[in-house]
Amino acid sequence: MDRMSNIKNSWLFLRTKLMFFSVSELLISFLWGSGLSLAFGPIGWLAGFFTPVFNTIVGFGAIKLFEGKVSTDGVTTNIIVKWKIMQGRAACLGSVVLGDENLYSMHLPHEQGHFMQSLLLGPLYWFVIAIPSFTRAALITAGVLKPPAGMNYHDYYHSFYTEKWADSWILKK
Repeated sequence: MDRMSNIKNSWLFLRTKLMFFSVSELLISFLWGSGLSLAFGPIGWLAGFFTPVFNTIVGFGAIKLFEGKVSTDGVTTNIIVKWKIMQGRAACLGSVVLGDENLYSMHLPHEQGHFMQSLLLGPLYWFVIAIPSFTRAALITAGVLKPPAGMNYHDYYHSFYTEKWADSWILKK
């Protein structure tokens, strides 16, 4: 990717971070931070803002390091990356979704379900959804977890509570 494309994608990323759902993520983070600050002081307030700060940093990193191409669907900011570990996969980091060239055709509605989970759970999303989901995916990929006889890997992965719940947010057409 040339330098101008990289700059263009960086500005597009910033612009999409100001869209409704990204702004709603900030407002919800503010509410989480305010509530947590009552119990934990400034650390609680910072924890409330972890998701939007983290996904902004990772989003810029994906654009710069992995030639990320930015687009939006009106709900999430999507970054298509040329990174081998993401082949056939996608990951939701709050309002930012990373994926390979199949993001729109295979993964996006499911990842938007994870975004809805992150809005609902705030900073708990990382402990309740993201870490267990990533761990299960890694264990399946490494061959430590294997599907029962007659079940394929995709269905086995999506039978986990984190994935079933994300799938339940998908709007049926």
